[in-house]
Amino acid sequence: MEEMKSIISQRLRRAPAGKIVTPKEFLSLGSRTAVDKTFSRLAAAGKVIRVARGMYVAPQESEFGTYPPSAEKVVSSYGKITGERIVPSGARAANNLGLTTQVPVEELFLTTGKARTLMLGRRKVFLRHAPAWQTAMPNSKAGEAIRAIAHLGPQRAVSFAKAVRSKLSAGEWKQVSKMKPRVPAWMVKAINEAELAN
Repeated sequence: MEEMKSIISQRLRRAPAGKIVTPKEFLSLGSRTAVDKTFSRLAAAGKVIRVARGMYVAPQESEFGTYPPSAEKVVSSYGKITGERIVPSGARAANNLGLTTQVPVEELFLTTGKARTLMLGRRKVFLRHAPAWQTAMPNSKAGEAIRAIAHLGPQRAVSFAKAVRSKLSAGEWKQVSKMKPRVPAWMVKAINEAELAN
């Protein structure tokens, strides 16, 4: 059991920050029960962080002690395991684009998968199911623009669509415009009005 604990600990330390590992990756070391017990003991000792059932990450280390990896890195690893597309929330997108100065307190991400909560120590990371159009174009300003307008809602959609357009390049806005067949009617109206205003 000690040898198993040592091997698992070493592999976790070598893993990239936020990479999720699962007990089934270590079944060559022993039975599922033994591997599960080893992970439970490592978690109790603070050597690993249990993110969700059967999913663990290594804590990061600094001169001040250990701390959980960033939510973004853990969520990215989770998406690779599950095959889900996961993106930051519309509130985060609005802040990134400078449409609001409010920094979201809640760590919320939109996913094409089921809603669930991941744990990073005492921090909760929420994954909320969203329609495919809201998770489209990850890692792009056009995708952020769609999520930001969706988050800000129908009442403010036109003014914020105009504000978003001024922050994007012509190519980025073209990507936003191409989303019109997929988004709700009120967003189509806002995008059209933003285009007419310029």
